[in-house]
Amino acid sequence: MADKPLTVAEAAKLAKIPESTFRFWIKRGEIKMERSPGGLMRVRESEARRLRSWLDGEDVEPSRMPHE
Repeated sequence: MADKPLTVAEAAKLAKIPESTFRFWIKRGEIKMERSPGGLMRVRESEARRLRSWLDGEDVEPSRMPHE
């Protein structure tokens, strides 16, 4: 499966959290993002799935997930 870049809205929907929370965690540096050639924020699909796994209580890299 390709690890495609998603818009923040798409990534938040995949992670099943509000977009505002997702953006907050990006600004805090808790979620990795990149910029598109046009300057828009993009989040890799794997990053959104990793966040969802962490929220579901799975063991993922804690240093890369939002603080409790």
